[in-house]
Amino acid sequence: MTDGERKLWFLLRRKQLGGFRFRRQAAIGPYIADFFCPKARLIVELDAESGVMESGRDGWRRMAVAWSGSGISMCSNALTKWLT
Repeated sequence: MTDGERKLWFLLRRKQLGGFRFRRQAAIGPYIADFFCPKARLIVELDAESGVMESGRDGWRRMAVAWSGSGISMCSNALTKWLT
């Protein structure tokens, strides 16, 4: 887990974000999402600038369609420097 993921997890865990429960390293079909909120059908992925995310971009899009209604938020670890 990267430093950015640790910071974000600190804010997401224990229903601290609007009472929504997030799971860390959640299996979504054949993929592993950094964070997933089943109730909101929201997938949060950090490290979007890495080569891993670039090569897997089409897979994530297909997964989102398969989960009809799921949203994917991909963001850079650099954004987490503002988190506590």
